[in-house]
Amino acid sequence: MRRRLQPGQAVRPLVPCRRLVSWFPHSLPPRSARLAPGASSLDLYKIWAERLQEEFFRQGDEERRRGLPISAFMDRERPRLAQSQVNFIEFIALPLFQCIAAQLERPEIVSQTMQNLEYWRRQAVAEASSPSPSSGASS
Repeated sequence: MRRRLQPGQAVRPLVPCRRLVSWFPHSLPPRSARLAPGASSLDLYKIWAERLQEEFFRQGDEERRRGLPISAFMDRERPRLAQSQVNFIEFIALPLFQCIAAQLERPEIVSQTMQNLEYWRRQAVAEASSPSPSSGASS
């Protein structure tokens, strides 16, 4: 069972920071730049997440067209934007930003990321409790 991250609790990265930096010494800045919306203001993050979701849906549409299984979070008929963002922050963005914040001595990077995580968690609860468009529920 996965432990839920509590507000203010630091995520223990799966890979130690110094090891992560040693793996990608020259590519860590560009990689983290692509993930920057995770540490951006919530307004900017929401725009980025919606655009990314549309890109994922197009991939899912192509998988459906080819008769392939549709990848997680890429099914337009079962949108789960909030949960995908919770997973993105907890497992990718936050551990990376914790490393960067420690290296740069910029804790506000992690602070904004945690605020975004809390927003997406609240949205994920609402998302899970609402009927999906493909469930046949009428509005």
